[in-house]
Amino acid sequence: MDDFYRPMAPSVKPRVFSLAIVGTNRRSHFDSKMLTLELTLDSRVFGVKPEKRAEVLALPDRPNELVVFYDNPQPSEDTKLLKQLHQLDPSEVAFRRHFRASRHANFELGSCASDLVWRRALKDIDAGLQPWDDYDEDDLDISTVEHSKGRIRRVVKNWPFTMPSLDSSSRGFNVSHKFLRLVQTLLPFKKYGEGFRGIIFGM
Repeated sequence: MDDFYRPMAPSVKPRVFSLAIVGTNRRSHFDSKMLTLELTLDSRVFGVKPEKRAEVLALPDRPNELVVFYDNPQPSEDTKLLKQLHQLDPSEVAFRRHFRASRHANFELGSCASDLVWRRALKDIDAGLQPWDDYDEDDLDISTVEHSKGRIRRVVKNWPFTMPSLDSSSRGFNVSHKFLRLVQTLLPFKKYGEGFRGIIFGM
């Protein structure tokens, strides 16, 4: 109906009359689904009182449920940034929580998200160090952990972060299939702008 019937000029649209008979043991209900059917089929349900139609029109729109399938994420190797940070802190004790979050993001959302975890973590990293703490490699007056923190901060601050690349055929593709399917699902709703409302449930 949306692809062929509704785009046609009114003068060439075929006139269709339909008669539906409800069984004696069933009752006919005019609800939001019937109203949606009217709009989709460009039709009119007869026998509905104006008061009932106004009552249904006054109801808020019911949300549409959309189930989107995606490929299960596969284990992937650490990003270049994560590998370099691991070399600076092999035991990963300086920022254990961020190492774990970065790997989880890499598995679920892709390498781009994994690296951006560290860019977002800069506030936490800076909070644990003074802005002037730029440790020298030969400074023996600080602990190994503090030494690692200073070097990690320096690498993260100077790292050339990239934004998500959604072209699965390019070498720069850096998101998971789950993330790609999410973006592809949301794009058609862009026309609603600030009026769009949705709840996303992820497995």
